[in-house]
Amino acid sequence: KAQERKVGLVFQDYALFPNMTVRKNLLFALEKGQDPAIVDELEEIIELGELRNRYPDKLSGGQKQRVALAIRSTSGF
Repeated sequence: KAQERKVGLVFQDYALFPNMTVRKNLLFALEKGQDPAIVDELEEIIELGELRNRYPDKLSGGQKQRVALAIRSTSGF
């Protein structure tokens, strides 16, 4: 069944909060009780470290997409 597949979806509108930095967007995506160190790990894996203090309007489309994928990945930890 489609519901049971391990497939994620990222829409063209990346739904990032414009008033939050990349790091704050990632921290906001964590579920209650999740270790914030996950964000450090994701920043390293997806190479977002140099972007962590930027706001979405200062990111390219590809960078926004990487942030959206990292946000989606927080549920996998």
